[in-house]
Amino acid sequence: MDENITLEDMRQQINLLKEKLDKENIVNDKLLRASMRQRLGVIRRNQTIEYICALYVISFGSVYFRLIGCSWWFIGGTVVFMIGCMIMNYLMHKEFNKQNLYNDDLLSVAKTMRQLKQRYFDYLYVSAALGLLWFLWLLYEFYSLMDHEQFIFMAVACAVGLTIGLTIGIAMLIKNRRACDDIISQIEQ
Repeated sequence: MDENITLEDMRQQINLLKEKLDKENIVNDKLLRASMRQRLGVIRRNQTIEYICALYVISFGSVYFRLIGCSWWFIGGTVVFMIGCMIMNYLMHKEFNKQNLYNDDLLSVAKTMRQLKQRYFDYLYVSAALGLLWFLWLLYEFYSLMDHEQFIFMAVACAVGLTIGLTIGIAMLIKNRRACDDIISQIEQ
């Protein structure tokens, strides 16, 4: 009889320990997902900023370029380029935006983050090449519209704007890649 009581006590203690461990895992999982959600917020915020910048160029840039006399071809090319950037941005983040941190398993989240991290470099190469072509076209438009002094002033102003834009864009790319790295490392720990 004494053995049965001891055995029953041991079973209760084991069950109690299992319950405590289950609760501990749930708390750790919740903390991990809350931390990941914060890092995902950085990526989503940068994605929204990119959309707003593209819409700004489409609306106000088109008006400004028309006011200074740029060709309709250039304005149309600018609009198509910006719409293309928005579409690339959407497609690049499509799987990422579907991710549900509270229901999806962490391995699929990590896989999506690795893919997104690689897509950032692919997007950088494509957009940098197309952006350079657009910038050269912009300089050609200014060259054909303005006298030499105005052209030099506008070319320098555009080069400064390009440098600032590239710096901000690369900083956003680094932040997004770092957020992906943080999420991946949190999952793998």
